[in-house]
Amino acid sequence: MYNRPIAPHISIYLPQISSIFSILNRISSVYIIIVCTIFIMVFKFVLNLYSLYYFINYLINSLVYIYFYIILISSFMYHFLQGFMQILWNFNLFLNLNNISKSSIIVLLFVIFYLIKIIILFL
Repeated sequence: MYNRPIAPHISIYLPQISSIFSILNRISSVYIIIVCTIFIMVFKFVLNLYSLYYFINYLINSLVYIYFYIILISSFMYHFLQGFMQILWNFNLFLNLNNISKSSIIVLLFVIFYLIKIIILFL
């Protein structure tokens, strides 16, 4: 048989940082929508059943809540900064290849900075 790769484009192209960040932007938006929807549903349920108040109070003080809160805030900051960068690109600012990579790395560094700041807040 022939010795050809199944998907030749995978062996040729390297993943670009802007395409990876675009995918992460979509993932973060889905996560934000899911978590906010679950929060609203649980909040409405708790308002209807007062007996679950103590359970929700315990859940809020648990590490699971802190973990979801940290991930939610980090996702929101990433999504916000990525959207701001997209607006700058729509106005043709920082649109050459070198600046696209730099601005993507700057967004990542800001998200890491905010993540560390939030973790320190909870410690």
